[in-house]
Amino acid sequence: FAASSRLRYTSDKGEVSTDQGWTKNKRPKEKVRTAILVEECDDGSFKVVDCGENAHSNYIRILHGVNRKKTKERKKECKGSPDRYYYFDRFKMSLYQNDSDEKSWRDPMVKDVSGRREFKASVVFTWCIRCLKDQALKRLPTNEDKDKIRWVILVPAIWQEPAKKLMINAAIKAGIPPSQLQLCLEPEAAAIATIHDSSVTALIAKGTRYMVLDVGGGTCDITCHEVTCPERFEVKEIRKVNGGDCGSCQINARFEQILAERITGGKKSWRTFKMKSPRAYNEFCENFEQCKLEFSSKEELYIPIPSSLAKLLPKDYRDGMEIDEDYLILDREFVSKLFDDASILKITNLLAWELNSCDGRGLDFVFLAGGFANSIYLRRKVQDCVSKISSTIEVKYPLDASMAILKGGAMMGESPTAIISRKARFTYAVTRVEDFDVSRGHDERRSYVTSEGLKKIRVLRILVNEGEDVRLGQEISSKMYYSPAQYIT
Repeated sequence: FAASSRLRYTSDKGEVSTDQGWTKNKRPKEKVRTAILVEECDDGSFKVVDCGENAHSNYIRILHGVNRKKTKERKKECKGSPDRYYYFDRFKMSLYQNDSDEKSWRDPMVKDVSGRREFKASVVFTWCIRCLKDQALKRLPTNEDKDKIRWVILVPAIWQEPAKKLMINAAIKAGIPPSQLQLCLEPEAAAIATIHDSSVTALIAKGTRYMVLDVGGGTCDITCHEVTCPERFEVKEIRKVNGGDCGSCQINARFEQILAERITGGKKSWRTFKMKSPRAYNEFCENFEQCKLEFSSKEELYIPIPSSLAKLLPKDYRDGMEIDEDYLILDREFVSKLFDDASILKITNLLAWELNSCDGRGLDFVFLAGGFANSIYLRRKVQDCVSKISSTIEVKYPLDASMAILKGGAMMGESPTAIISRKARFTYAVTRVEDFDVSRGHDERRSYVTSEGLKKIRVLRILVNEGEDVRLGQEISSKMYYSPAQYIT
């Protein structure tokens, strides 16, 4: 989470604090993993032990039967059988259901990492939001008026409306008053944070048009804006937000799949390694995450590997992979193909489609933001993609790209009117009943006769078309008059 006070925000030109106070996070001012650890109590209820890196560290400690906490209260916190604990990790994208329409959308089930238990996603997200809320309140001054706090929940643009509604309900159940709650799309937050970035502010002026490519672990979201008032950092949307589920976690998942296929004993041995050696597994994942950002396609990728995993992999070179003492070495072609097939090609195809659809010649900049924005390989691919379409668009990388969404969320809480106009996501309309009239283009097949013998037809009256500009606070109304007979079908 990130936080800002109105006084500090206005006096320090958009200063946002990201120091979250997580004791186990190696980088206390950066985002933490989407993870939560819960304990089943004797009465069958569940309580949250911790979330983020703390949850992961506690879970590993419990699996090993080790408790290094000093105080009696904390010793009691993680006491008991490991079977009483359920750990959930990277569950955010469980709400993305691309293969179902909104009417068939259902609250999905989320399994803990061991696969022993599953809960409704609404329950898990409520636990997580409550934990984050309590941690955030600890970081605020003791004299802070909690009734004046505006809580901003960030969600991917590609989520369907029921998923967004689930997040709102989860936040309310977590103790956030509805009147103090605001939902914000991640690419919009990234865009607002980007134009506040010191490396970008000097580049924008009234009429500047830009695209923000927000690439994180789960999704790639795209938004396009035009600056209307640079002094107040106000913008208007010039295209609907778009995106896809092609974040960097797709690379991790594909790489794990390849390792599971090549490891001695196959997928079963890989599952055993993950369960029995959680420290080694987590260490390897963190090493790969860091190396993933540093890969440039110009040299091999050297990933430090724990000995417990090295013993399970073949030592000789095989299909782009080999073991050399404490390193897993991946050749350039192997890593490039891994990145491209799992994520990068989907990202660049989405980017190219958006640039071509909105006439890329009208854009001045493409800003790359999100956790995966620091990837050297991704930056090169994005630059190549943009250059093929337009020679005038500049690709820029804000100084704090990985924290853009988080900071932008706090900024949107302080300035909810920063985006003064948006493109309608859907077509909004109402139906009305009219006298059937062929001369007005009415379709005979859709007509019906009332009990009074009157021939009628239901017609659709469009209020707002998809993609139409809608100003912030704009009211759209239509006067229609019906008689009771008109409701008879």
